Amino acid sequence: MRYFVFIAFVLFAVQVNAQESAPRKIYGNNIMSASAVVNNGGIGFGLQYECLIDKKTTFILPAGVCFSTITSTYSGHGGTSGPEELQGELFFIEPGFRYYPAKTKGVARYCLGANMMIGVGKGASAETYSNHAGLQTRFIFGFLFANAINFQFSRHIRATLETDFGLGADNNYNKSTLSHTNSFLGQLSFAIGYRW
Repeated sequence: MRYFVFIAFVLFAVQVNAQESAPRKIYGNNIMSASAVVNNGGIGFGLQYECLIDKKTTFILPAGVCFSTITSTYSGHGGTSGPEELQGELFFIEPGFRYYPAKTKGVARYCLGANMMIGVGKGASAETYSNHAGLQTRFIFGFLFANAINFQFSRHIRATLETDFGLGADNNYNKSTLSHTNSFLGQLSFAIGYRW
């Protein structure tokens, strides 16, 4: 019986030692990702860079462009009128921070954070324009609250699904006219990134 207990103890000690000596995955502190994006500017794509500040906090810098098609009506000379398709685009940059409650390194991690959204481009609303007034210059400034889930498939490959929402100012310039509205800002993105 004593020999049996001794053998069981030795096997248990070997197993514990093997678990402790198993190599841990070493994740890098920098992530560069390509993303598909839907936001107030339409549907588009972007790039984002994320770097670790400490074990639970990162700085993130997404940037990209979104495109939209808006059908408006116009009133031309001689009483002519009709629908007109306007192609708009919005270039955006969104510096911000992320907080990971369960630290930044692991197979699956949830994070929340905040971004400042700055967007510049061309846009139009579904209104009637005289003499083909065309697209307006558009400027968006606001703040977004972010929720994201990250999956680390390997040491270097990561996927992120993120939803953002917030409030901001949506300004449109048409020649000498400025229209300003406070609007809801929303964004959905899916990103695949490389971590090093």
